[in-house]
Amino acid sequence: MMKNSVLTAVFFLISFMSFSQDVIHLRNGKQIQAKVLKIGPREITFKKYDFPDGPDYAVFKKEVNFILYENGRKESFFKNLTKEEYQALCERKINLFTKQKKAGLGLAGIGTLGAVLVGINNYNYNINNPGGFSVDRDVTYFMGYFVSLAAVAGGSVLYFTGKYKVNQYSEKLKNLKFAFNYSKKMKGITLVYNF
Repeated sequence: MMKNSVLTAVFFLISFMSFSQDVIHLRNGKQIQAKVLKIGPREITFKKYDFPDGPDYAVFKKEVNFILYENGRKESFFKNLTKEEYQALCERKINLFTKQKKAGLGLAGIGTLGAVLVGINNYNYNINNPGGFSVDRDVTYFMGYFVSLAAVAGGSVLYFTGKYKVNQYSEKLKNLKFAFNYSKKMKGITLVYNF
């Protein structure tokens, strides 16, 4: 009986040691008690600490501030940018989304022009051929309208999302907030922007 208790305690200790606790600190302030399995380019895969035999979970790296591993090592995913780096990032994003706005506007314009041309062509055909019903012709016109309206809808989505993002990054660029950050490596205080 004593031998079984000792074996049970040893197996419990081994299983506890094989599943050590890591703590994932999210940017929103929440913490996840976990065992980190994999850190990929975009996601961190883990098992919940209180459910080691359960499914694998994942969290986006951009949502994680840092991971405090069971051995005390800390891995940070929250990057401090200098003023120049942050300005350059915002300007790149503004340029990218400005191009998206222009592409969306162009696509919507092409779709509108296509719908007008299909409509004119359909009108002219109906004037020149009164009472001339053709399934093939009607399907062709319907497809022309459908493709044109899809281009208008897709272009509108591109335009408005691009416009929203341009405004968002322009606002970030306008409202830069700085903090002082002490760095042992640099032996001094650096001005950084946390985004």
